[in-house]
Amino acid sequence: MPLIDPHSVTDPAQGQIRHVRLDLQVDFKRQVLHGRARYQLDHSRPGPFDLDTRGLEILGATGSRGRLHFELGPEDEILGKRLRLLAVPAKDEVEIEFATTAASRTSE
Repeated sequence: MPLIDPHSVTDPAQGQIRHVRLDLQVDFKRQVLHGRARYQLDHSRPGPFDLDTRGLEILGATGSRGRLHFELGPEDEILGKRLRLLAVPAKDEVEIEFATTAASRTSE
């Protein structure tokens, strides 16, 4: 089945995000954002959950039961990298820790 949004790797069949809380720390000197995004998920079933990333270094992922394993897909010119969280329980909260990279900044 084709994805609903051709510019995203997210798959609504995996579940949906109900709420996002974003905490950012700004390092102006290094031009880096370090952040944590906490997602409240509404899953119909447990399993993988895909998110979009572009120009982010993923530092870790945790759920209500502890550390989550994840995979980053290959870089796609349009989509960036797919972040696949593995074995996410249904209706869980997930926290992604990340930092921006030079690829996050554009000169356009």
